[in-house]
Amino acid sequence: DECGEGGAALGAYASQESAIASETEILLAEVCPQSPDPEGCVEGLPGFWALLAPIIFPVHYSHICDDLEECPPPPPQGQAGVPSCGACVMRVNGSTDALAWDETIAAWVEGLQNGGFCDASEDPERCK
Repeated sequence: DECGEGGAALGAYASQESAIASETEILLAEVCPQSPDPEGCVEGLPGFWALLAPIIFPVHYSHICDDLEECPPPPPQGQAGVPSCGACVMRVNGSTDALAWDETIAAWVEGLQNGGFCDASEDPERCK
């Protein structure tokens, strides 16, 4: 399933150290100024995000094809079966946009708080 393979590759890419560094820069610029404790955010967010990104991205992007009822039949022999670049970009952008949905955020927060992530941290109550 090409779409599933693409989702796995996207999750792996977004979880690489270099990608996490780029994501952290964006988060520091966008999130920390809005935090009740901007200095604490700048201090703690990079390490926290480095722990979260490899958990969130592979799982999130594994669902990139969930809205497809079934794979379309393969194209006739000799014709390319890869979706257009525009179709892939729209799917990736839509999946990435879903990370900002309230229900997605709530599900991740609940899952991390109650699924063992916070309990395994140095300060479980602060994590929660």
